[in-house]
Amino acid sequence: MNGLTPKLTKGLIKQSNLEFQASSCYFFKSLWFDFNHYPGSAKYFKKESKEEYEHGINLLEYVVKRNRLPSESFPVFENKPITYKVPFELFQSYLDMESENLKSLQELYMLAHDERDGLTIDFLSKYLKDQLTALNETESIYNKAKNYAKIPELYHHLDNDLKHM
Repeated sequence: MNGLTPKLTKGLIKQSNLEFQASSCYFFKSLWFDFNHYPGSAKYFKKESKEEYEHGINLLEYVVKRNRLPSESFPVFENKPITYKVPFELFQSYLDMESENLKSLQELYMLAHDERDGLTIDFLSKYLKDQLTALNETESIYNKAKNYAKIPELYHHLDNDLKHM
């Protein structure tokens, strides 16, 4: 049979929701950076938002390809109000979200192993590798932002770097 187990279906839908939540959060971060005249960071977070949205769509399309209709209600999520004062605070929450996403993908991958679903294991392998790469990039950017937080006027250097990523 080509279908997913109910547990995997639920797990994939949960992961897609995390991706959509990250997309929304990163879009609002881009607005904050735009508002505060950091165009490179705004561009970077808009790109990240689009990538997360595509991940969410791809996960749901995979569920449908495996003969399941994502009919469960999606959890409603709210973005917390943007109360950041300095760029570093946004990068701290970015690192936290990317770390949580990797943890969630690892749990979903292990569930696929438990359910003995080779197709889902294969499907998720790419996401795990990509997420690990994304987390490494996020940690690098976070560390730069942390260093620039000591002399906030220098943050424009990182903003310029992000414009080209």
